Amino acid sequence: TTAMAEARAAGDLAAWGHADEDFHRTLVERAGNGRMIRINQTINDQSHRARMLTLKLRRELGASVAEHERIVAAIRLGDAAAAQERAQSHRLRARDELLPLLESFGLKHL
Repeated sequence: TTAMAEARAAGDLAAWGHADEDFHRTLVERAGNGRMIRINQTINDQSHRARMLTLKLRRELGASVAEHERIVAAIRLGDAAAAQERAQSHRLRARDELLPLLESFGLKHL
């Protein structure tokens, strides 16, 4: 999350996108579930392409940083239910932001 915030402050959208990808990958890898890691790799590959394509069109990148920080805070407290709820909320918000942007360009599959 620190790398994302620093990249955002510097206006380095590519670095922000890579840091965002790193966050999601690390979160899943730290769970230590090999099957989940493999499934997530496919999802993250698709998400990363959408993220990088839409970076300059998105309204506010700070929302992801704040959401990631809330997810990490719940994990640090050992509150699995809150971490899950916050992660799901983050994914839904990002989906609701990215899909209309992709659809506006006629892109349904990345």
